[in-house]
Amino acid sequence: MIEELQQVLTDRAVDPVDAALGLLEAEVDVLLSPSWATYLGSPLVCVARFGLLIRTTPALRAHERESLERVSEVLADALAQRGFDGPEGWVTATAITGLWPVFYRSLHREVQVEGANIDSVRSAVMSDVRRAAGRLRSGI
Repeated sequence: MIEELQQVLTDRAVDPVDAALGLLEAEVDVLLSPSWATYLGSPLVCVARFGLLIRTTPALRAHERESLERVSEVLADALAQRGFDGPEGWVTATAITGLWPVFYRSLHREVQVEGANIDSVRSAVMSDVRRAAGRLRSGI
């Protein structure tokens, strides 16, 4: 994911929020792909169990935080190259990185909805992420 973000952000025509949205759309497609269906059942069951594992395993939670920190660093570097260095760039990078926790919280909530299916989960998760991105675009 980090490499993909760095690659997308080298194109100055790509808005950083749009870059994040594109990566999260690709991620939801991978996470909800039928290839996740195993002996556990549907991809939704697998995603729910994997999320539980992450939330209850300190080492995995630490890795998740480190990964998000790296995303923020990549975004801050890209913003600095676009002239947004210093506190303004740092806070913007942190705010965009905030789309990942929105994504995962929404995914966690939606896979537990009774009667949920892959399409409804994908739609609801990306709707939440787009709403959050809209807030970033409009400011606080």
